[in-house]
Amino acid sequence: MNKKVLLGVFVVTVALAAFLFPTILAHAESYTAQTVSSNSFSAQTITLSSIAGGFKAVGSNVNGSASGSIVLQLSHTYKSGYTFSVISCTLNLAGQTLQLTGSAQSGRHLRNLVGELEGSGSAIFYAHEVTSVNGVRYYVFHFDVEQGSSEYLVTLIMGG
Repeated sequence: MNKKVLLGVFVVTVALAAFLFPTILAHAESYTAQTVSSNSFSAQTITLSSIAGGFKAVGSNVNGSASGSIVLQLSHTYKSGYTFSVISCTLNLAGQTLQLTGSAQSGRHLRNLVGELEGSGSAIFYAHEVTSVNGVRYYVFHFDVEQGSSEYLVTLIMGG
C-alpha cells in the first residue's frame, strides 16, 4: 500500500474522530455499558455497533459511507490480555453486506484489538479506544477487506 493511501486513511480517521466527537457524546446514553475495569474483564460478550464510518476502494477513486457491528466472545483470559472469538461481524459498504467471523486478541486493558476475519470476504483489523463516556468505550476500527478482486479500507467509529 502506498504512502498516499495510508496518509489519506490517517487524515480521514483524525477528521472523523474530531468531527464526530460531539455525536459520540450525544449517543452515549443510548448504549449499554460493558463492565470492564483496568484489571479485570467480567463480560463474556462485547457487542459494538458503528456510529459513523466510511470506506475507500483501493486503487480507485470510489469511496462512501460504511457501517457495521461486531460481536466478540471471550475465549481465554491471560495475565497480559484476552483472546476472543469474533462470532459475528457485519460490514455494510459499497452496496453490499459482508458477514464475517474470526478471532481477535487484546491486551489486559482492552484499549487495542487486532484480529482476522473470514466469510463472504476476508479482512484483518485493528482497533484502538478513543474515549470512554459514562462507562461506555468507543473505538476506531480499521479494516482491510478483500472481497473477490476488490479491496477496501474501512474505518468505523464503534461503541457499545
